Amino acid sequence: MKSMTKRFGLFALILAFVISLSGFAISFSSVAKAETPESQDDGFTVVSTVDALQSAIDNAVDGDTITLTSDITLTEGIVNTKKITLDLANYTIKTVITEKLTKSFAMITNKGDLTITGTGKISVEYTNESFGYGIGLYAINNGATLTVESGTIENLATVSGSMYDAIDNNSTNGDTILNVNGGEINCAYIAIRQFANSNTNKNVVNVTGGSINGGNCAIWTQNPSSTSKEVSAEIAISDGTFAGRILLGESENFDIAISGGTYDRAVAEEYCAEGFIPVENADGTFGIKEEPQGSVTYAYTSQTAIWGEGGGNAKESLVVSIYENDTVIATASLNNIDG
Repeated sequence: MKSMTKRFGLFALILAFVISLSGFAISFSSVAKAETPESQDDGFTVVSTVDALQSAIDNAVDGDTITLTSDITLTEGIVNTKKITLDLANYTIKTVITEKLTKSFAMITNKGDLTITGTGKISVEYTNESFGYGIGLYAINNGATLTVESGTIENLATVSGSMYDAIDNNSTNGDTILNVNGGEINCAYIAIRQFANSNTNKNVVNVTGGSINGGNCAIWTQNPSSTSKEVSAEIAISDGTFAGRILLGESENFDIAISGGTYDRAVAEEYCAEGFIPVENADGTFGIKEEPQGSVTYAYTSQTAIWGEGGGNAKESLVVSIYENDTVIATASLNNIDG
């Protein structure tokens, strides 16, 4: 009987241990599950961790919206290949790089159709020494279609002798289109770089609003080829505010048309869209306005000889007409002019 009691006690102890292990397994499973999107409802997903964000992107279908519910810190870049909207809400996706950069890094690499909304930020910071111009540091590397509706995209690096920008529009592997309709794009070096590395792929930047601020260039259209002058890129600006240069490299296929916006420096006349000219605003900023329609010309329309009394000195009478678009808008007569 005593032996039976010991056996029962040992069995109970083993059973309790197994149950505790089972409970641990359930608990562990629930923790792992937390790394997936927190909730999904009819194409809307909310996320609060980096793993959940990448999982939501990977499992998205075209048209989905992914919304942040917390700040997220990236230690590795994330990749999008879908047609989605990333709603930052009022949160920040950030990366802080403290070690010297040895290869190019982008927080977000877009190979799909990505739209940014919300009032939050996508922010990369670098605190080490120069890494040179052979590699690059970007908040977003766009290789397809990127639309910025609102929010802030920034590269906070301030290192010299290095290539870094907020948005890198790279057409090496296919058409790239960047639409800026609002928000802010900020970088101490280059806010937007068009890396125009193809004669056939499109590299397009359309700006209809927002604020683009670069310590060196607001927009730089770069021809990385040392031999080809036929790589392709386009810029169309109808509105927005700009700090920093708008600079086009050398290529026969670089097109730019500026028809609006406010600038911290004069816009080159050759960058203006047809029918527009650069102007200086009263507040010291610069802008674009429509070129006055029509042209005013002056012409002598008649000349009449008048003889003085008794065949004296000859006099002339001239009629001057003023034209606007081939229409006479005024005339003036000059009489008794000495011949």
